[in-house]
Amino acid sequence: MTYFGMSFGRFNGMAMTIGILTFALARAACADTYTIKEIGFLGTSAPVGITADGTVVIEQELGIPEDVVYDVYPVDGPSYVDFNAPSFTYDNGTFGCTPVTSAAVSWASAYGSTTCNGSREEYEGFYTVPGTSTVALGVFTGPDLSDLVTLPGFDPAVDPYLNGVFLNSSGDLFGQTADGYFEAIDVSAQTPEPSGLWLAGTGAAVLAGALRRRFVRMV
Repeated sequence: MTYFGMSFGRFNGMAMTIGILTFALARAACADTYTIKEIGFLGTSAPVGITADGTVVIEQELGIPEDVVYDVYPVDGPSYVDFNAPSFTYDNGTFGCTPVTSAAVSWASAYGSTTCNGSREEYEGFYTVPGTSTVALGVFTGPDLSDLVTLPGFDPAVDPYLNGVFLNSSGDLFGQTADGYFEAIDVSAQTPEPSGLWLAGTGAAVLAGALRRRFVRMV
């Protein structure tokens, strides 16, 4: 029997292959993926905050106390200067929370501050470098080794403390390291979520099974 010019056996095989592949992709698509934006140094300045869409604002002095401007960095589009405080709603997260860790990563509570926002978290943790016995210190956005984030200018051997990192509800990070200001933009939403891939794989497998039963009844 043929469907769309394809034999049942071949169609069934392709459907099952798609299901297996999507199951495999679902297992691999677990850790968040980040795009790093290096803003750099801005003289006498202080971070103001980050919005839910990832726009960050930095207050910068112009050489005279109280004479300040606001540098605005949207996720998309060029940065600009505002002479008045932008009327944004900030989504900075909560400092000083207790992160959720695992046996693979232990919270380094003595190093820097933690930030949480809903189910999102940012903290420093100790972990064993895979394939070695070396214990290292890193920045994590979750409980697993796959949640390790490499930030520009963060070198635990030089300065292991990382404080005041803003974390919005989208998972974007904004703060300062030895290289100045940075933003780590969570682009995981641009990739199919594991649950969606699992459903797609299940659908392909169910479709193949339904067609097999129909084929058996018609033979």
